[in-house]
Amino acid sequence: MSKINFDRILNFRDVGATINSLPAQSDSTTTRPVLKQGILFRSARPDAATPHDISLLRDTLGIKTIIDLRTPTEHAEAEKSNAPTPGVVPDARPDAVPEVDTTPLAGENNTSSKSHDHDDDDDRHHHHHHHHKPNQPPTPLTAITHRINLNGPAYTRRLLSHLPFPQKAKLAFLYVTGSPKPAISILGSQVMTPRGLGGLAIDTLLSSTKEIRHLFSLFSEERNWPVLVHCSQGKDRTGLVVLLLLRLVGVGVGDVGRDYASSEDGLVSEREEKVVELRDMGLPEGFADCEPGWEGRVCGFLDEKEGGVEAYLVRRCGVSEGELNRVKGRLVA
Repeated sequence: MSKINFDRILNFRDVGATINSLPAQSDSTTTRPVLKQGILFRSARPDAATPHDISLLRDTLGIKTIIDLRTPTEHAEAEKSNAPTPGVVPDARPDAVPEVDTTPLAGENNTSSKSHDHDDDDDRHHHHHHHHKPNQPPTPLTAITHRINLNGPAYTRRLLSHLPFPQKAKLAFLYVTGSPKPAISILGSQVMTPRGLGGLAIDTLLSSTKEIRHLFSLFSEERNWPVLVHCSQGKDRTGLVVLLLLRLVGVGVGDVGRDYASSEDGLVSEREEKVVELRDMGLPEGFADCEPGWEGRVCGFLDEKEGGVEAYLVRRCGVSEGELNRVKGRLVA
């Protein structure tokens, strides 16, 4: 498939086409599987999509399901900043920043995020109707969006567990007294920076197992495909979900890394703005980029500590063998 050019959606690519077009790796002992093209897409947030972009997603690509991995806070921020300003891409919150927000915006008054944040497997099948935000015209995109917060409360608790007690107390004090920014900055400088993007991906794998189970239940149903997976920038959280899918079908670690690394070019246009935001949160400039060795660290964790991606998905997340086989069938040509 030739390159698809969107007006206002950054970092968009067809995962199968990207992997299939990579040159064969001399260091690889196994033959790379040929993947189906035109079924699994990844991108940054599509909040500012133009009518042309929507037509590409709906008519050209036929996307049926959009999986949005952002936090309720990010949705609230996106809604604020999406009063359309021509030519301006709305703010992105850096990937991997935990949800530390208890305002009503994080769900209470927001029917749309309520309707999509499922903890309950029984809810899975009640998606034939669209949920629209109150007082907003329905989007002409016919895809169904599932909001699955990959950095939810369990992830935040895990990050906090890395903090020594005095710092935890200080963070709680700042938070309770209404200074969430310095609180986030403590978490940023004391936990997230030393963990690195690879460490935070591993924290996500260990804490967000319920969400990953939900993702794979969606991926296992044929009627949900083609699928677009996105977060804020489409780099780290999206990259982690894509890593699980690619490793499941036997794509090599190096090829997973080449797909991950191509997000850097896809995000050039908002890098400067991103670096400023990161600094505010006590995070290093490198978090705006693709971390060297990220894929080796994450795949190494899965292979060495969890017994491989299938064992991780089945044993830790509770995905069934049948679901895994159906997902493989969707992806492999």
